[in-house]
Amino acid sequence: MPNERDTEPRPAPGPLADEKSGASATREHPQPDAAETESARMIANQARDRLHDDGLDDDEIRRLSERYVAEDRGEDLNAFIDWAIARHRSASDDPAP
Repeated sequence: MPNERDTEPRPAPGPLADEKSGASATREHPQPDAAETESARMIANQARDRLHDDGLDDDEIRRLSERYVAEDRGEDLNAFIDWAIARHRSASDDPAP
């Protein structure tokens, strides 16, 4: 049975974010370490159709799934989808420079 940690996205990165971030990660562009890359790929593949329906393209889905995993935000598919859509909408609402 999933606990709250697995079903709700965190407003801030989780406690294992430093451990899950790869060597090339930066604050602006978190990247999962090699061991977590497959988790990011799996959650992206599972969410892809639903996220396409909300206007996200494959590159954005990949980037968001990598960030979600690298920031240790949980493993729940629905929580990832909600988080990714919120990030996409907030990026769409930002005025272009």
